[in-house]
Amino acid sequence: MPDELHIHQTDVELLRQFVETNDPAAMEAIISRHGPLVMGLCRRVLKNEHDVADAFQATFLILLKKAGTLDQFTSLAGWLYGVAHRVTLKSKARSLWRQKREASGTPMTPIAPVTDDETLNLIHDEICKLPEKFRLPLILCCLEGATRESAAEQLGWSPGSLKGRLERARALLQTRLRNRGVVYSLTALSTVLAQQAVAEVPIALASSTVSTLSLVGVGQQIIGGVISSEVVALTQGVLVAMANAKIKSLGIAVVLSLLMTTATVVTIRNLVTSLQRKTPDPVAAVEIHHPGVNLTLDEEGMAKERSKRHVKFMGLAMHNYLAMYGSFPASASYSKTGQPLLSWRVHVLPFIDQNDLYKQFKLDEPWDSPHNIKLVPQMPDIYAESATARSTGQTHWQVFVGPTMPFMGQKGMRLNQITDGTSTTILVVEAANPVTWSQPEDLSYDPSKPLPKLGSAFKDYFVAGFADGSVRLVPIDLAEDVLRPWLTATGNEPVIDF
Repeated sequence: MPDELHIHQTDVELLRQFVETNDPAAMEAIISRHGPLVMGLCRRVLKNEHDVADAFQATFLILLKKAGTLDQFTSLAGWLYGVAHRVTLKSKARSLWRQKREASGTPMTPIAPVTDDETLNLIHDEICKLPEKFRLPLILCCLEGATRESAAEQLGWSPGSLKGRLERARALLQTRLRNRGVVYSLTALSTVLAQQAVAEVPIALASSTVSTLSLVGVGQQIIGGVISSEVVALTQGVLVAMANAKIKSLGIAVVLSLLMTTATVVTIRNLVTSLQRKTPDPVAAVEIHHPGVNLTLDEEGMAKERSKRHVKFMGLAMHNYLAMYGSFPASASYSKTGQPLLSWRVHVLPFIDQNDLYKQFKLDEPWDSPHNIKLVPQMPDIYAESATARSTGQTHWQVFVGPTMPFMGQKGMRLNQITDGTSTTILVVEAANPVTWSQPEDLSYDPSKPLPKLGSAFKDYFVAGFADGSVRLVPIDLAEDVLRPWLTATGNEPVIDF
């Protein structure tokens, strides 16, 4: 049981305390508070007790890995419920895949009519899709069994506001279920929700989960020596899915933002026409040319937006890699003997929606091995600036490697190691000379030598992505003594804006 101090702390305060001090009592308080909700969901979806325990541990391991992104939540109940739902579905899919593999050749069972279990899965799915202001009171009051007064206090709402949102949540859930062919009256729905309430967490499972989380720690890679292989697979699978969903939503936001700028208003009519004809997005269709090729103002503007969008996605991929592994990727992976194998551009593939391509690489072989060299022509569009570059596998997007750089040595840099500040540290730049995208080749930084040439697509600027996720156009003729402090991560030099 959590002590008196932890009882009165918020979820985020407890999580922060565990991350910063590795205090097991803080995590015990979180599991005491929300573990029964997670256990109830796991038990309802998964029938095997081993699968239930694995899904339970994976849910809280994901909480630990995503701890740095959850400060805005007043209660973790809704977030944990959504993650547990993802984990249980992943576990169920893996279980069915194993059964199918073991059956090898056995005729598939015909699709059965909707069962009670499938109906409950629909209910969980629709609860997860509710807006947060409706999902949270529903989970706290109907699933965790909190009183309205207690739930209102947790969320910082007035009792009247919580009552209204809870009633609206029930009605909204009823409508969503009806649209999927599941019909309940509000009274019946309340009864069903009450039956989906919490389940007791076995003391041994709660204790082993806290111990596992304490051993793993924030920022450590997930390793099978500490956690079962099934928990590792579930955790990594759901983290990648969450990262890809974030990338896709950002892509939509970028396109919408682009369409709303005054500089591109004249292109909207053409874009609508092209979408109706199922032709490509005009911004994505503009190929970037090398300096000296004349572009119209509209073409150059769209080409710049395309480059900035690609760098934005690369930066987001690196941050999602950071969220999973606790550090940015190293510039390359290495063999046991210290031989560079594959570029960072390969290792962020799962985070740019290219997991299938990533799985084709033999990670213990160099980029130009007989197997890996065949994958060069499959370079993702995000690394290409033209059809020619795409077909040859050449990319201009590179990182600086060397002392005080964000990329130095064989290990990636943690966020707190970027002492110069993330908004003033460049991660990715547009280099003048291209390299093969999977090759562990980037820009060498030597403070005693001139900087390598930058920029390839535009005469006056090169595109740069920063450690805080922002993207800027940097003047090509910017003086080296002004640019250098923007490249280092630990140089502690004063920076001059440009």
